[in-house]
Amino acid sequence: MKFEIDYPLEEIEKSRRRLEAGAKGERLDRVPVIFCIVPRYFAEAMGVKYGDIFKDADAQYDFLLRSAKYLAENIQSDMISAPEISVHPYFDNVTAASHFGGCIEWPENETLQAVPVIDTIDKMKAFEIPGPEEGLYGTVIKWHARMKELAADTELSFRGKPGRVNVPPINLMALGPHMVAIDLVGGDFYWWCLEEPEACKEFLQKITDGITEAEEHIRKIDPRGGAYDVFGIAEDSSTVMSREMFLEFVVPYDKQLYERFGKKHRSMHMCGPSGHLHAALTDELRINSFDSFGYQVKPEYIAKTMGGRVRLMGNINPMLMLTGTADEVRGEVMKTLEHLGPLPGYILSDGANICPKTPLENINAIAGAAFLYAETRPDLFSGI
Repeated sequence: MKFEIDYPLEEIEKSRRRLEAGAKGERLDRVPVIFCIVPRYFAEAMGVKYGDIFKDADAQYDFLLRSAKYLAENIQSDMISAPEISVHPYFDNVTAASHFGGCIEWPENETLQAVPVIDTIDKMKAFEIPGPEEGLYGTVIKWHARMKELAADTELSFRGKPGRVNVPPINLMALGPHMVAIDLVGGDFYWWCLEEPEACKEFLQKITDGITEAEEHIRKIDPRGGAYDVFGIAEDSSTVMSREMFLEFVVPYDKQLYERFGKKHRSMHMCGPSGHLHAALTDELRINSFDSFGYQVKPEYIAKTMGGRVRLMGNINPMLMLTGTADEVRGEVMKTLEHLGPLPGYILSDGANICPKTPLENINAIAGAAFLYAETRPDLFSGI
């Protein structure tokens, strides 16, 4: 199979250099731009029925290739920083819920949804840890192997220059144990933590043990993952909790996963207003990066709480990107960069998840504004 992407290697090299410099705390011609932009956006943009991409590994592989082509040819970012595109099995955020016995809804043109299945504390107490390949965990493993076969038969090129399709190590898209618990129980879990704290802790420990077992299993299948010692967790459901509850019902379980799998790098993602949890993230969980943090967090606030301590990636309002004008988006970017642009390693992004139907003009206004900001701060940017 031959696949051509109309994107110059020169731009790929610039992105590589920006990201490499950023990792060292240096800056070139502008801050790097990376988006949280997932298949649901591309399905809408390309007129694809979203449910069709989950038919089998071959269909999803083809869709992911075409999505990467659309991204490269239409969206200004640094998301392609090598002459390759990466593909990996994708199931929105329901992979873990499926693995642990949750019910999954498969709508034709909306994101996949996890439906709670545990409606009593007795059912929660009776919960048993599944095998490491149960549910969509097993599907990811099978599809990953198939995508590696397809990638080996794909001749990829960028404007006639050879590239390759990369299938990275198996990734189970680790939601934190608390977020999995919310998927399985629903909002009642917050109340149960107050009414039956020890039972909830036992449940969270079982989920943690299940994630650990599954992660160790995939690293035996694909040892490359273990070599990286990099682990990311999403805890979106935690932002509605108090700091005290977060320390009691989230930190102990995330810490176990980080200490087992995140020896070199620990990343955290949280949509929503996470400001009251920043100290716990840095001091207790000792994260290295806060990726695509929610737009509800004021840039000036996070610059004080986390600036210089962890790499920050965020946090332009995706709803403004969807409904606002390009000028409004540029204005928002300039305000954000005023506070976060000087921070070492900062990556400009949405905060978080670009909505379907977001105009390309609004998305591309972000990289454009990053260039404008660099022009106003010659003391920070050396050029490329």
